[in-house]
Amino acid sequence: MRSLLACSLVLVALAGCTKQSTTTPGGSSATPPKDAPVLSLAWSEYPSWSVFGVAHEKGLLKKAEGEMGSIEKELGVDIVLVQADYEACLSQYANGTVDA
Repeated sequence: MRSLLACSLVLVALAGCTKQSTTTPGGSSATPPKDAPVLSLAWSEYPSWSVFGVAHEKGLLKKAEGEMGSIEKELGVDIVLVQADYEACLSQYANGTVDA
């Protein structure tokens, strides 16, 4: 139930972000905004959460703050991935260490 809540919160957070164009008129990618909002996301090898690790491996998300993958650039949100054990992820979310 908590994993469903955490995933729902991530989706709501991403849906609430305005889409900013990162493409210049010539079609090349512009540098992402330096003031992009940061969303910290704890994840583990729990089956439904593994998608975040795969997204990082494919370059869609970058783990570190200040580095943005293609989805982060498209959405204008810097997603910081924090990998931990399942229970540690829940604890980090519960105590406010991470956003989702």
